[in-house]
Amino acid sequence: MSRRTVYSFKSTQIMDRFMEEIMNERNIDRTSVIKLGLYLLVCYNERDKTKKLGLAEMVSDIESLATPRIPTYGEFGDS
Repeated sequence: MSRRTVYSFKSTQIMDRFMEEIMNERNIDRTSVIKLGLYLLVCYNERDKTKKLGLAEMVSDIESLATPRIPTYGEFGDS
């Protein structure tokens, strides 16, 4: 049997807003949203272009994909 790890972190109001929005739009639960987010980051990280990026470069690259309604990573994670 595999052992499962529990992750816990404090979210911001912005994270909560996007979490609820995605859950409602996609009709999926919170755990699925987080798993999909991590899976997307794993896929992103496997690309040759992104494997060598440092954290600041990676954040900048991901922010370049955001639409105007998406806050910066700093606002998203620290507000």
